[in-house]
Amino acid sequence: MIGWVRVDAGIADDAKISQIAGLIGADDAKAIGHLVMLWAKMVNQAKDGDLSTVPEDKLEKWAGWSGRRGRFAKAVRSVLCDERGVMRAWERHNGAPIRKADADLARKNATRYGPRPGDDPASGRADVVPTVAPTVAPPGAGTRRTDETDETDEPTVGQTTTVGQSAREARLLASVTHEPDRQAVIDFLDRTPERERVAWAQRIALWLAGDELPAGMTPTSQEIATALRDYSGDFKPVHVRGFVLRIVKQRGRHSERGPEPRSNSAQARLDANRRAGEAFVRGVIR
Repeated sequence: MIGWVRVDAGIADDAKISQIAGLIGADDAKAIGHLVMLWAKMVNQAKDGDLSTVPEDKLEKWAGWSGRRGRFAKAVRSVLCDERGVMRAWERHNGAPIRKADADLARKNATRYGPRPGDDPASGRADVVPTVAPTVAPPGAGTRRTDETDETDEPTVGQTTTVGQSAREARLLASVTHEPDRQAVIDFLDRTPERERVAWAQRIALWLAGDELPAGMTPTSQEIATALRDYSGDFKPVHVRGFVLRIVKQRGRHSERGPEPRSNSAQARLDANRRAGEAFVRGVIR
């Protein structure tokens, strides 16, 4: 999924904007706002720029238009689209860049994680790298890889990894069982600087375990995925960590649920200690 849209820096001076503004009865700034909202939806809903099959009410919903029904859609089709219903400037500004971004992301994922179910190497995925088969080796006999610097970051016995994927990253993804959440983690790691990718995988795994976070603020994998999916700032750990904590607080885990419940074994030990203490006190009193 593409998370951006390109807008011409000179859009405010484009005569077509004033023309659309006149047709919908609004000023240029409002017309630009509706158009940018429309383009942001088209990135994933009509990435080829073809609006010919998009109903007027849906087009206007994408644009956030609440005026007279059909007015905005008619203005867009008459001013910005050709006779086929395709937006004329879309290919230049967004069509080609979106295809390139999609291809780059597919290539990176194929290199790091291998082919996914349904992938067809004949459809352009010729750069798919097969996964490395699981291996069984004595403890500590993992193979060093050139993309890692930590002596302890080696594959665990029987673990499946892919070419270009660190063992830390493989362990992190294995701990996120829900596919959409796992994809959100992958997409975030893809956006990080290449040299920091392994460190980010380790950092996210620590947060999932509750390390480096306040007591009672351990996020679920879904909360981590939500935070990484929605975060759009820089890659300073303190900023990303703060955003994760904000998501946890929004879910009410800290303020409403209280501390995490103790495990059965820990609770059993506490109960046994309490009973022993009570027995001791009864003995002293007697």
